[in-house]
Amino acid sequence: MLDILVDSREQLPLWKRGITFTTLKTGDYTTTLLKRILVIERKSPQDLYSTITKGHPRFKRELLRAKEQELIFYLAVECSEKTFLSLNWVSQTHRKKGIRIKPQTLKKTITTLVERYNIKLIWCRGRQDMRNQILQICIEAESNL
Repeated sequence: MLDILVDSREQLPLWKRGITFTTLKTGDYTTTLLKRILVIERKSPQDLYSTITKGHPRFKRELLRAKEQELIFYLAVECSEKTFLSLNWVSQTHRKKGIRIKPQTLKKTITTLVERYNIKLIWCRGRQDMRNQILQICIEAESNL
């Protein structure tokens, strides 16, 4: 059975029971056996949008830490790519405030982020799908140890 570790700062944990809260330096989810090998960062669509448009320095530092530690870094998004790109995202930057951001611009930004930091991106159909995919990733990774 997996011993799932959840970052203590995680605001909407995917599980309510059978988990251990701890402070993870990188990511939101891992397991006891995988904590030096693999981490999973959960993002809502809004979180992902903020991350890729405002370039949150904290997230970039987290990605650099993962890269330095040679961690396998998964980014799990709580919606499908199609849904994310179809949402009416509007620029929040001072010079372009209120202008709708084109889906192809968002897609290119995400692709660049994935390639630059060697991220494994998972689009999920919702919280249950995200739980299932995270469990599957952890089960497979632990079975390969």
